Amino acid sequence: MLKIKSRSLKFISSCLITSLFVLPFIISCSSKKDNSNAQIENVYETYSNSELKNNKLSTVGSNRKLDIVLGRGADDIYDADFSDGRENKSPLLGEIVNEQYKKLAQISFSVNFYNSGASYLGTAWILDYQLVDGVNQNPNGNSYDETNYPTKWYLATNTHVMDDLKVVNSIYKETNTSLQPSKSTTKAIFKKINNPEIGNGNGKYQQSSLNNSAYEIFDISLVENGQPSSNPAVTPIFLGFDYLKSSPNEFINNLPPMVDKVPGFDTIEEMADFSVFEIDFEKITDIPSQFNNNPHLFARHFSSNYANWSDKEQFKIPDSSLLKNKEKVENKTYYALGFPQEAANGGSHITDNVYLYCNKPQSDNFDKSKGSHLVKERHYNTFKNQRGLFDLMIGSPDFGYALNPINSNIVSSQGIVPYIYQGLAYVDQNGDMKGGSSGSIFVDEDNYIYGIHFASDFTAHVGINFALRSEGYDYKGAYGKYNLQPYDLIYGGYINQKQSYREQLIKLYGSKIKTNIFKKGLTGY
Repeated sequence: MLKIKSRSLKFISSCLITSLFVLPFIISCSSKKDNSNAQIENVYETYSNSELKNNKLSTVGSNRKLDIVLGRGADDIYDADFSDGRENKSPLLGEIVNEQYKKLAQISFSVNFYNSGASYLGTAWILDYQLVDGVNQNPNGNSYDETNYPTKWYLATNTHVMDDLKVVNSIYKETNTSLQPSKSTTKAIFKKINNPEIGNGNGKYQQSSLNNSAYEIFDISLVENGQPSSNPAVTPIFLGFDYLKSSPNEFINNLPPMVDKVPGFDTIEEMADFSVFEIDFEKITDIPSQFNNNPHLFARHFSSNYANWSDKEQFKIPDSSLLKNKEKVENKTYYALGFPQEAANGGSHITDNVYLYCNKPQSDNFDKSKGSHLVKERHYNTFKNQRGLFDLMIGSPDFGYALNPINSNIVSSQGIVPYIYQGLAYVDQNGDMKGGSSGSIFVDEDNYIYGIHFASDFTAHVGINFALRSEGYDYKGAYGKYNLQPYDLIYGGYINQKQSYREQLIKLYGSKIKTNIFKKGLTGY
């Protein structure tokens, strides 16, 4: 059974992800800095429309729009290929097996957003931070100390997690509570492993609790004088809602219906399951006493001194997606680490306990020095001759938000908003982490961040990761009016893209600030 990693108890959905199939075509790619029409030729084998129909995937109607299959479930998955040995093997629980997973544990957190007494859980990780004026950056490692360590940090998680970070001054209508302050997030709680170590197969990291010294807990209040803060320490920066100028109704026949007028939403739009929020440590009013009310010292401890890591040690944004890098798909392994709320044997989804998961099998028979490969089977490959690359609009746009007919009551009472998934995804072996792992980082062995985990298939034992970038695909009419759109969620810059992390920073701070990703500035990267 496949579950989207729910941000809460209110939102767990089940659906099938399979694959797409048609005729060979040419990929059209353009740089994040240069949106010219330069052609990069990669020939991928796809399947026919009749084969798509037999596999319950999106097919092309007579009007050249897609007919998507709604409400698929685990029973629709068949003929799974377990030749790589992952059958009946859940992800590795409670153990760190190599240096790369250790580094991920140092920058990853379980995050809880508390709204109106309810807790919404996911996984978040360090993406970026603002540089400090007057401090020169040393590629071999900086020397920030407790007087100047960076205090503005940017963490990434899923959109379906971060849409529960609700504040009165949010720049997004989906998370702005100015008209209903009582629905604001009252606190954000972060849990992380304290000084992670390789090994510990004794279960040291299996479960967090107040009594487990292996974990640290950071409780950040977003309330001031008994009221939701108008200038909170934790606030949305980028949300992946409606990130393209095109609309799904331009190329889909059977979008889930909106049964009444939903205020603020004219039609169902697309979403990327990637978002970014800021933690400003200088705004935290309840800094733990051991940090002497020093936001620099607190930020350094919280971030595992990440700002002083060398450039080689830090995680980077790649210049291209895996669509352009066949050798990286075939020859490299990938790492995902998160903090599900449920243990492998089920557990309770109500508890605040979380568990460390890595995308390696619970078995003694695997190479502990590496991560996991992308999968080969047809259910999770858009192309016959390329493993693990998955067009969500063809394979399975019908995730979570689209499963129910959208109406104003669902939007107001449950927070579910009218978006469906659109973009590129990567599918990894043994990445089927339980609920609460939504937002886990997905990297390669060279410290490049390629995607973010958002869903799992517990039948096929795979994880699904939204790609941070896609150069786009020209299907040459094979899917009628639909082509995979190019996008870059970090840099932006594509003609059909509405917003990106960089562009949202410009809206909030202007173009003069510099961050670790944008060391030359937001316009001079």
